[in-house]
Amino acid sequence: MNIYSNLTSVCVILFVLRLLKALHFQPRMALVTRTIAVAFSDLVHFAALFAVVYVGYIIAGVLMFGHQYQSFSTMSDAAQFLIVILLGLDTTQFHVQLLHASPSSELYYIYLWTWVFLALFVLFNIFLAIIIEGYTTVKNSGHDARSIAMELGMVLTHEWGVLRSTVRQLMGQADADDFIHDDDLRDALVDYLKDCPVTANRALSDYASISLGNMMQIRLPSGKHLDAVGLRVVLAELDLSKAAEGNGGSPSKSPEPSADAAGVAAPQNPASAGDEAVAAAAADC
Repeated sequence: MNIYSNLTSVCVILFVLRLLKALHFQPRMALVTRTIAVAFSDLVHFAALFAVVYVGYIIAGVLMFGHQYQSFSTMSDAAQFLIVILLGLDTTQFHVQLLHASPSSELYYIYLWTWVFLALFVLFNIFLAIIIEGYTTVKNSGHDARSIAMELGMVLTHEWGVLRSTVRQLMGQADADDFIHDDDLRDALVDYLKDCPVTANRALSDYASISLGNMMQIRLPSGKHLDAVGLRVVLAELDLSKAAEGNGGSPSKSPEPSADAAGVAAPQNPASAGDEAVAAAAADC
């Protein structure tokens, strides 16, 4: 019977811990687990600092009072009794016995009040500060999160929509498709993305071309570069030359592009310059 009761108690405690872990999905209900997670690093360092002070006072207590006082006779008893002093601080329970067991009253008072000051007023408040800081961080990060009541209302509304859509489909009404289930919407989006011709790589390439188009240059075999302005001048000359050849006449004179506008010296033959620019661009691509 005792084994069964003990196992049941352990299972209940584990169930509570598991419940806290299961509530991690909801920001407002996950304050405990998320606060501990945020403050975990500081809590580890605090535990190491507290252990140093705690073990020191345990050893001192055993050496000072262990030969006459039962609660300080062993290390484990002393560890428990120091926590009792820290939480209860009922001097009527131990004052007379410890004062009698102590080598001197001054040593007893120094031991007692330094332990209370360090553990209660310093370390305990540092622990609270760490927890409060972690709680504040979690609270600020989820201040606009939905509450349990709002999420419950959304779930009920969604299930009501599923039921209403199913009933309308069975009744053959025209607006039977006014509601779509979350799973159906996800499947439809997955199928659309599979059939979509625009892939992520193409979208990134188009964006790079648009954003870097004004900075692109064509490197000519001579080592010089032709920017966008110079390329427009060469193409304009090429169009005029082809139009004149098509009409059977000589190409009309047009102002020669300056080297400053094109970025290179003015080409003598626009057609060959245009071919050279296109070939250089193809080679660079």
